[in-house]
Amino acid sequence: MFKDLHLEMKKFWKIGLNIVLLFLFQESSAQLKHWVEFTDKGPTVSSEVAYVSAKTYQQRAMLGLPVRQPTDIPLYGGYMEALQAVGVTPLVASKWLNAVSARLTPEQVHQLQSFPFIKAIQIMPGETVLASEVTPPLDDPKTWEGNLVDALRQVHAESFFEAGLTGKGVAVGILDAGFIDADSSIYLGPLVANGQVLGWRDWVNPDREDIFRSRETGMDWHGTGVWQMVAGWDTTTNMYSGLAPDASFYLARTEHGTNEYRGEQDNWIAALEWLDSLGVRLVNCSLGYSYGFDDPEENYLPEEMDGRTKIAKAVQLAAEEKGMILVISQGNEGNDLTWQYLSTPAEAPGVISVGATNFRVWTRAGYSGKGPDFLEVVKPDVSVYSTSGTSFSAPVVAGIVAGMLQQDSTLLPAQVQAYLQASGHSVALPNNYVGYGVPDCGKLLVMMQQPIDSIAWPECATVDVSDLDGLEFKLVLADYGFDGETSLARYHLKADRRTVLAERAYAPGMLTETLFLSRSKAEIAYSALVSQTGTCALLTWPQIETESEEGN
Repeated sequence: MFKDLHLEMKKFWKIGLNIVLLFLFQESSAQLKHWVEFTDKGPTVSSEVAYVSAKTYQQRAMLGLPVRQPTDIPLYGGYMEALQAVGVTPLVASKWLNAVSARLTPEQVHQLQSFPFIKAIQIMPGETVLASEVTPPLDDPKTWEGNLVDALRQVHAESFFEAGLTGKGVAVGILDAGFIDADSSIYLGPLVANGQVLGWRDWVNPDREDIFRSRETGMDWHGTGVWQMVAGWDTTTNMYSGLAPDASFYLARTEHGTNEYRGEQDNWIAALEWLDSLGVRLVNCSLGYSYGFDDPEENYLPEEMDGRTKIAKAVQLAAEEKGMILVISQGNEGNDLTWQYLSTPAEAPGVISVGATNFRVWTRAGYSGKGPDFLEVVKPDVSVYSTSGTSFSAPVVAGIVAGMLQQDSTLLPAQVQAYLQASGHSVALPNNYVGYGVPDCGKLLVMMQQPIDSIAWPECATVDVSDLDGLEFKLVLADYGFDGETSLARYHLKADRRTVLAERAYAPGMLTETLFLSRSKAEIAYSALVSQTGTCALLTWPQIETESEEGN
């Protein structure tokens, strides 16, 4: 997950050309966690053996995906035995990556490099931080107004509820740091009692007997809070905090909440493979990897948030080959001037990355990570209101996706992603602050009645100021469809029309019939206004030769 302003969960990983992740072995500083990647899956591979569940095979056939896939085949036992013979104990085996994680000394690394069946050995640096800022009030109904929490009102969740879309028949996987006391929560207890938890695993403490008991770290509440935003429903007050109260769930604890605990991305990948083997397509993950190691040499660099990290490649494989729909928090480093970007794997093209907005005006919440300007795709995909970090924006969208799959279980990941983007309030001006904007359940219901390829994507109205004399333009709002009563966001943009240089919010009380748009720097190529109803106007500034102007 991501670096929080108030709560951090330290773990880290840095990527090489192949498989990555580093683990700090607490008993011996000489033994670090590595990925050991094999050249192949061995000499005897049968295409007739069922390596995943019948449900997984059925869903792939339904989606038009290859039913039998090489990445389903387990690792070759002979290679595992060869490692054990020289004193190397495999920890986690990844079918998708054809690799095992293991704690190795430098001498063991040197020894294994001579084995002909070993393709690569790479250390696994990487920090995981929870994408939340403060502990939300999980069980106090007085904190919610009306029957929907603010985030659900923002996305017009009532449209799904009125249509009977509550995630029924959809299995959702949640990867997180702990689910302590979820069974006694007024929002989640009924789901547990109703048998809606179909399975759970704890990769951090495999001997655990009850996923809801025995608090181990101060962050064990985090998965409980995330789950509540996917499916929470207080039956005594009819208060909803999630869109999917009728879904079923698989819970995976993959992260340890203790600061300085590193290298659990192998758990993350193993949990994803486990969910795929069970036929679970929809996964929420409020986790990400960026920086924060005590040793700066182990940190990611911002320019590495390019979709090429190993974990980004793994989620891309999950989406493209396995048909899995991954909803991932964007990250909370937006206010950190040394970083500002999202955290991997939110940058992966095949995942649905979710940022956070403010509530009154749907501008980017300051902490929400920005999409890098060097990506070929716009990130985040969408954004949702949260005061407690993007950890609690992503599960709102996961709940929306559960309703979409209830409506149409044949949707491919790319189709789900495109429908969500098309329903966003900023679809006419997708940008690296809020993506395509806040999704709208009402619009989704209408759009899903037709193929995504047939939907007309709106464009901004253009404002011709090519002959402008000066650096200020008076925009008459009514001329471009703005009613003056709906909140607006103003963006100054680079020439790519999606990288925001500056942002300003206009609440209704701040608006008059006209707005003065001023250009303060030469690098500003465009200015744009976007309303919460989707109205958009784009002003193209004439080129200027100097960058000496000062301003906002």
